[in-house]
Amino acid sequence: MARYKLNATKKEDIYWYIDTDKKKKYAYRYKYYDHNSKRREKSKYNFDTILDAEKALITLKGTILNGGEKIALNDNVTVSHWVDIYYDRKKSKWKGTTPKTYRNIIDSFIKPFIGQFKLYRLTKSIYQSQFIDRLIPIAAPKSIATYHNFFIGCINAEVEDEIIDKNRIAKAELPRVEKQIMMKLKEII
Repeated sequence: MARYKLNATKKEDIYWYIDTDKKKKYAYRYKYYDHNSKRREKSKYNFDTILDAEKALITLKGTILNGGEKIALNDNVTVSHWVDIYYDRKKSKWKGTTPKTYRNIIDSFIKPFIGQFKLYRLTKSIYQSQFIDRLIPIAAPKSIATYHNFFIGCINAEVEDEIIDKNRIAKAELPRVEKQIMMKLKEII
């Protein structure tokens, strides 16, 4: 991203600039102190209107003022990155072949299907369409439930560490065993 010359607007912490396409865009730069009294800055660019920038800034301020400074700092963490952190943190507590099984789940299914998504953007509908629905043709329902339960553990650890505010995928719809058996019977007949 190119550096832009930011020009102040009448609104506090909101700036305007001219992008490479010679269009006027808006950005915000919010300076605050974290719980360790360390100065931090959060900025975001590429808003089309000053109102859009102001809405995003107010949302950020609300998150930080409600104690969610970790959420604000970690908004660029991807699913792939967090799953690796979770695995490294938990593997010493698992026994037997469990670490190998979970590493296989991560490398074969989670990273290729949803690893590129940012954690704060992962919704139930994205998870359902990009992960669960893509697993249905290639995995058994019990396997899908195992993959889902592992990923729920990852998401719950994120909530505990305040990287995201809540678990949005807890109530994803998993396939039932009876439905898949009936589908296979229909294919045979």
